Amino acid sequence: MSDATRPWFGKFDVVVCVICGLMTGWLGGVETYRWHLLRQETAEVQAVVKADRRNPSHKAFGGPSYQLQYEFRAPSRLRAFGYTGQMLFTDRWVRVDEGTWSLARATGKLPVRYALSDPRVNAPTSIALPSATHPVVFSAISILSFVLAAVALRKGRAPLVAGSRARWKDGG
Repeated sequence: MSDATRPWFGKFDVVVCVICGLMTGWLGGVETYRWHLLRQETAEVQAVVKADRRNPSHKAFGGPSYQLQYEFRAPSRLRAFGYTGQMLFTDRWVRVDEGTWSLARATGKLPVRYALSDPRVNAPTSIALPSATHPVVFSAISILSFVLAAVALRKGRAPLVAGSRARWKDGG
């Protein structure tokens, strides 16, 4: 294939764009689901604190983080539920402020808000509800990734100006 007809994106670049589009689209969908459910019918319950930890950190990185693991039972549900992380990540540790952490540690209880239709979607009441910005940003990144993949597949590289390739090889 000559330089004039060689695509400006390779096949690998197209695959990366498509994978990024799929992943961010999926993450945006999950976050939209969480956002929607936590703004519908919710209930509050006292969860049992299973573990706590304080991660020291340098002040330049925001100082220490306070984290908890909890578990609660929703009425009419047989199994217990806990924090399962945001979006793709299933980290059972939830980050809370120092006051909430201290109180939960002392009492062994943590007030939790959960979606009645899906108790897997839950968060401590001290944490603000998920922002509507996250799903929009993920959706925009997803669309941009697909557009880049489409452009890469349809558009070729502009023809080279005569002699320009030789100039770069000679270092001129």
